[in-house]
Amino acid sequence: MTTVSRILELRIHGVSGTPPEEMLQTERGRSLTADDVVRVDTDPVVAFYQRKDPPYGPDHVLEAYNWSSLTSGTWVKGLWLLLVPFGLVNAAHFMLPRYRSSEPPAREAHRSPTGPAPDSRRSARADDEWSVGRVSQVVAEAALRMLGLVQTLVFALAVAEALIDLVAWQAKGDRAWLLTAVVLTGLVAVLVFLFGARGRTRRASLAPPSSMNPLARHTGLAAAEFELGDPDIPSLTRLHLGAVGAMLGWLCFTAWSDLDGDPVSGGWIRTHGAVICAWTAVAIAAAVLLIGNPHRDAVRWRAVAVRAVGWVGATVGAAGWLFGAYTLLAVDISPANRRSSLPGIDALTRIALFSSVGAIAVLTLACAAMAAAGRSLAGRGPWRRYLFGLTSPVLASVGTLLGVGFGAAVVLTVKWMVELALPSGASVELPSLYPRIAGAWALNLGQGLLAALVLLLLWLFRRKRFQEAVRLAHNVEPRPPGPPVGSTAIRRIAFAWWAARVKMHVQWMFCVFAAVGLVLSGLAVNAAINTGSAGCSTQSPAVATLGSAVPCGAQSGSALVVIGTVTLIAVAVGLGYLGWKSVRNSHWRRSANVVWDVVAFWPRAAHPLVPPPYTAVALDRLRARLYFYLGRCADPAAHAGQPCTCPKAAAPVDNVLLAAHSQGSLLAVAALAELRWATGSKDPDDGIRPGEIGLLTFGSQLQFAYARGFPRYVNVDLLRELVALRAQEFRWLNLMRETDPVGGQVLSDRRTMSGEPRSDRLDNDGEILDHPDRGAPGGVRVCGDEWRLLDPAIGPLGEAPIMLRHSGYFLDPNWDAAIAALTPSLPRSRNPVPTQASGSPDVATGTRVSARPFPP
Repeated sequence: MTTVSRILELRIHGVSGTPPEEMLQTERGRSLTADDVVRVDTDPVVAFYQRKDPPYGPDHVLEAYNWSSLTSGTWVKGLWLLLVPFGLVNAAHFMLPRYRSSEPPAREAHRSPTGPAPDSRRSARADDEWSVGRVSQVVAEAALRMLGLVQTLVFALAVAEALIDLVAWQAKGDRAWLLTAVVLTGLVAVLVFLFGARGRTRRASLAPPSSMNPLARHTGLAAAEFELGDPDIPSLTRLHLGAVGAMLGWLCFTAWSDLDGDPVSGGWIRTHGAVICAWTAVAIAAAVLLIGNPHRDAVRWRAVAVRAVGWVGATVGAAGWLFGAYTLLAVDISPANRRSSLPGIDALTRIALFSSVGAIAVLTLACAAMAAAGRSLAGRGPWRRYLFGLTSPVLASVGTLLGVGFGAAVVLTVKWMVELALPSGASVELPSLYPRIAGAWALNLGQGLLAALVLLLLWLFRRKRFQEAVRLAHNVEPRPPGPPVGSTAIRRIAFAWWAARVKMHVQWMFCVFAAVGLVLSGLAVNAAINTGSAGCSTQSPAVATLGSAVPCGAQSGSALVVIGTVTLIAVAVGLGYLGWKSVRNSHWRRSANVVWDVVAFWPRAAHPLVPPPYTAVALDRLRARLYFYLGRCADPAAHAGQPCTCPKAAAPVDNVLLAAHSQGSLLAVAALAELRWATGSKDPDDGIRPGEIGLLTFGSQLQFAYARGFPRYVNVDLLRELVALRAQEFRWLNLMRETDPVGGQVLSDRRTMSGEPRSDRLDNDGEILDHPDRGAPGGVRVCGDEWRLLDPAIGPLGEAPIMLRHSGYFLDPNWDAAIAALTPSLPRSRNPVPTQASGSPDVATGTRVSARPFPP
């Protein structure tokens, strides 16, 4: 007699927070509402839902895991979009190349209040204490922290330029306005402190992964850094606060000492105030470089020292800001006694630019050294890391360029508004670098238009090949003579195929954008070094020829600067509008938070002013649900000899199937890497066996985005381990569509588009081999453990086909077949393998034939 297993199908949504009534749909043509689902847990931050009318029998439990409240919901979270540049620099920390084959088992040590034993620390470090990879990692992380600090200062400097210089100094010329502007600008630093202090990463409440988990040794997803983030982040937040205060204090003291006719005579503070603030900023920058803890040791004296440094930096910086603001009460800023722009602010913009370019250069060299040290781990073929391991400096460069652009957008918008309010013909003056930034963004706009033109030409060159591939996949039989019937549908589907494949090459677009930006920044640095009294460059003729595309301040009326200014003002207005709509409307807020659903997956490391990561809570609740339904103990105290107190299901299931969409697939893999797996003892609470878990991913970015862009956390070795677990009855199936612009293949690639269907894939032994594919009912192309689904699914092809692309996987005709393939012991009430529909001849749509498009 066949044993029937009781199974939980746990669906996990991706970004943007799919509502539970959509996640629990099982039939086409029937939409669920919020009244059709019921919450089955009492958790305060996440939720689990089931249908009031279970669609399957008692042996198949269907449940939805909704974690969207961790990333969206309040109006404050909607404003995070304005700080995207900070998030990109922080994400670049987790894109550093992989230089060692296994990650250190540091989580248990990190959780220990006294830290690991000295001998264990020394043995863990002995292998690579002074290796090229380790040293390069320390240097790269320091460069990223410095770049994050510079970004904070650029953001504060943009606000200072807009409020202090343009409004208070040049437009109003009033002492009260100046003092108010300095105080308001200082609130930016307070904002850094408040946002950085809130939402700190929570400690995991479940037992750490056991040494029997083979996934943990290949990924940083199970490491302490990923779960808890950098423990120095609170101190890093205070140092950012202190640096902004020191910068504002330096501006105030510089303005005071630079003016003539000041009623306050001399004095020690007037002579040395600016110098003290400058050295304070230098000391804070040095602390930011040295504050990193690459070994993540829980050494008490070090933690005390880091906290002390953070508080001292914040206190001294805040004191500089307050004393500087107080000195403005003695400043005479009458028109006869001041320059056209605030003294010192032009020098600060140059220093920020120098520091950014220098930090990116150091980061690039360090990443190159790490990539060289780990070249044997780079992967092969479609699983090879992007840009030879240099994705981190490229993303950091893009984040820096966006940050500079956003700051310039604020400054140029305020300049435009101020000049509208001034008498006719009056104007205000900007630092010499801002027109260059506007000109650079005009070139970036041209670069984007050129990229669009190149993509259009590529589509025109390859469209016939894609159209033929679509006909083969959808098995459409053309009708000679004349053009095939249904050609409009074929063209639209073919374009969707091609557009979805563009994502595989987006890294080169980022690379070109970053390279052009860095070249223009280098030219701006050279021009700033050689700036003459007129504000224009006096550099050599060769460099001047290259730099002439980005005019200096005296040429601010040139076409490039005007186009760039309009572009940046449009960016500022667009971001402001999006933030305003996000505050007022939950739908807009959910859409705006999509980018943060991706960025906030990673803990705070290089920059404190990013959204609090949701990973610790989301993974904790997901693992707890698995332990709950499988009837296992998840309490760490129970594994120290104490009784288990964690809840367990009244009717435990035999197997859990994780059905994870898009970003949810990354959560699912991270949860598997953190599970406490069975060690082989007879204790029923020993752990979870691989055969009790199944994984169904769809619309996933595990390969093209994470395995190639974040190789320290999701890499080909981790995917190989998951594939190799089939020997222990673990099952994994990935569903993909050629029309999906966000998700895609994970276990196969390089699928042939004509001739014999073949693809490269990860085999049982983890090797990347070329295999023949086979057809299956429903138009499915089976590439090993990966199924390519048709989109639109089998049915009449209209002239305007409805493609589901990245959504609607639950309603695909082959969904039941995928579930059946992963749960062979579960009887299904519906047909688990849908038959391929025979298309009848249709004058409007062409002919859909029932024969499979390639051999079974």
